[in-house]
Amino acid sequence: MTPLIGITSSHTSTNGTLAVLGVSESYLKAVAAAGGLPVIIPLVLTNAQLDELLPRLDGVLFPGGGDIDPELFHGTPHSEVYGIDAERDRVELHLARRVAEQNKPFLGICRGIQVINVALGGTLYTHISDQHPQALRHAWYPNFPRETLAHAVKVQGGTRLAAALGSLEV
Repeated sequence: MTPLIGITSSHTSTNGTLAVLGVSESYLKAVAAAGGLPVIIPLVLTNAQLDELLPRLDGVLFPGGGDIDPELFHGTPHSEVYGIDAERDRVELHLARRVAEQNKPFLGICRGIQVINVALGGTLYTHISDQHPQALRHAWYPNFPRETLAHAVKVQGGTRLAAALGSLEV
């Protein structure tokens, strides 16, 4: 049976009048190309409804997007923070905690990695280049192609990710 992969949605609009929830087509295509059946998770669901949906999903993808509200991780306010969406923060933080508790497969991309970190008690730099000047640049777009690799990533040995990658560093 094809695995159902939930992908959290985000707010957008049409001409500034209609609120629209959606997911970048590239995420949907990638999940389908990997053999999954993508399911968009709307932000209008209550936590109880999310808990009811989660057992039906085989995994969850937390995609990229705007910033997480710095208040949620005791971050420092910064003028470069953008795209805060309280509903998205609520849905994604709730789901990230639940998938971790249930050992359900999940993946975070860009903002999604940050969501997982915050959901599991981590902190973030609100604006890394100002708060940690020695840090490598991670925000490559639009000056470089999105495929530009910023740095190697070390993977913990003995994990499913290490087994899937066949390496402890990628």
